[in-house]
Amino acid sequence: MRIPLTRGASSVYTQTTMRSSVWLILGVFPLAVPVLAASGGFETMEVAPRESGVQFIRYADGQAILYNYRWELAREGRRVTVNGKGDNNKAGAERVEWVETSEMEMAGGGLRTRVWIKESSGAEKESWRIEYDWTARKAAYTYRDRASGKTEARTVTFGPRAFAADAMHFVLRGFPFEKGTGTAIKGEFVLTDGSVTKGAVIHRGEERIGTAFGPLDTFKLEFRPSGIVGVLAPKMFIWYTKTTPHLFVRYDGKDDGFLKPRTTNELVKYSPEARIRPEKGPPRGEAGSESGGQAF
Repeated sequence: MRIPLTRGASSVYTQTTMRSSVWLILGVFPLAVPVLAASGGFETMEVAPRESGVQFIRYADGQAILYNYRWELAREGRRVTVNGKGDNNKAGAERVEWVETSEMEMAGGGLRTRVWIKESSGAEKESWRIEYDWTARKAAYTYRDRASGKTEARTVTFGPRAFAADAMHFVLRGFPFEKGTGTAIKGEFVLTDGSVTKGAVIHRGEERIGTAFGPLDTFKLEFRPSGIVGVLAPKMFIWYTKTTPHLFVRYDGKDDGFLKPRTTNELVKYSPEARIRPEKGPPRGEAGSESGGQAF
């Protein structure tokens, strides 16, 4: 199966397992969205003591749910924990469910992941873990297929401007939006499959879009990988509310292979609800889809 990155959230080549691919780096999960190695050009972001959300991943040209995802965030002092739960919207022998946990800390105005863990069950039984040492600029990556016994372990290294993909949706709240269209943040992204890719997040302007919450004025960002991957990769966009705390509301890209339609990852429920304030008047820009499908 092909899974959009948690949060968010929330990866470099599309794969046939739950390991996220680069197209998904801005697309899951709430999953999930990376963290800030230092400040990396990002500004101070807002994180409430408690937050939660539900996201639906669909093909852009239809309403059928590909994946359901729900996440909950808890902050105590400098420590932030995000727990996620998702499924592939199937039943019986084809059903896959997964749970994941990101243990993070506030650092340099943003978030820095300490440990990310994910496990799938049902038709797929796999486990992933990434533990970061930001001082040494490295991470320990492990993978295990619990059904076949296959394992993989390696040390991932990265430079001073690196971001952990699992926290991307949250870190991008601190993007310097006020600097205007064309502003870019460049760096390395540590993906949840244990690989590292270089790329940039670029401010592409403002749009009023239709969402499950009503029309919202948003900032539109583009994620563009560097090098040959960037040439071949389909366009990947992500929208954040224009009002603070700049919440993720939609991702549009490819996370089900080149031959399949584009997909959208939309936030359809969020708490605290008062942080999302719909605008008056119809959308000005790309139309959004209404929420529906399987609820949690």
